[in-house]
Amino acid sequence: MKRSNEPGTPPETPHQSAKKPKQAPTATHYRTIPNGIHFSKVRGLDFTPTTTPPISSLSLLELVSRLNPTASIHFNYCIDPSWLLQQYPFRCRQSPITLVVGPDQAGQLRAQCERSFPNVTVTAARMPFPYGTHHSKLSLFESSDALHVVISTANLVESDWDRKTQAFYYWRAPTAMKGGQGSGGAAAEPGPKFQSELIEYLTLAYPSGSSAHKSVGAWVEKLRGGGDFTGCSDRLVWSYPARHVSVSGDGF
Repeated sequence: MKRSNEPGTPPETPHQSAKKPKQAPTATHYRTIPNGIHFSKVRGLDFTPTTTPPISSLSLLELVSRLNPTASIHFNYCIDPSWLLQQYPFRCRQSPITLVVGPDQAGQLRAQCERSFPNVTVTAARMPFPYGTHHSKLSLFESSDALHVVISTANLVESDWDRKTQAFYYWRAPTAMKGGQGSGGAAAEPGPKFQSELIEYLTLAYPSGSSAHKSVGAWVEKLRGGGDFTGCSDRLVWSYPARHVSVSGDGF
C-alpha cells in the first residue's frame, strides 16, 4: 500500500514522487498540538474520545507534518527507516535525521541508510553489559520556533503505529524567549524540572566516549539553550544501563 506524502492527498507512484516540486507550507502544516498525552491512530478505526477532557489521536505522519521539523533525532529499539521517512512530509524529508539504536541493530541500519538516505545518521547507544537492549522511545524535533519532545510507547515501525493502540507524550518548548536568552536561566524555576531531567538522562545515558555522544551532545546543547520549558510541571522518570552505587544509586 502506497502512503501519501501529506494527510488527505492521494497516493503517489515513485515516478510522481520523484518529480514532485517542493510544496509550499500552508496554514494546516502549523496547527498546534496540545501538550500532554495523545493516542496513535489505528488504521481503519474511527476514534471517538471518551475521556474528559478528550484525548486526541494522531498518526505519525500527522504529528510530524504539524511539527514541520528542520532537524530531528530518534531514540528507539526497532526502526524501519523507509517507513519512517515516509512519515515526514515531502518538504521535510531531506532535513538532518539521527537514529540512535542499540549496538546490535546499528550496523545493519547504518548500512541501509548509507545506501538510501544520505541525510540520515545512525549511531549506537552504549551497552556496558552483554545482556539488555536499548529500549528508549524518545524523539526530539527542532522547528523554526520551538523544540518538541515526543515520548511514546511505540517502535518506529508501521505495525506499531498503524495497527496497535499506542500512546505518546508531547511537549512544545518555544525558542523565542524574552531578551533573546536561552532557557538555562529558567531551569532553576519549579516548572522546567522536566527539562533538567531530560538533559540529565541524555548526558548520562550517552556519555563521552560512546558512539552516540557527539550526536546526542548537540541536542543536549539545544535543550540547554534553545527551548523554554517554563510551564511544564511534568516529570521524567528514566534509567540507563550502568552499575549504580552509593549516592547515584538512589535515583534508580
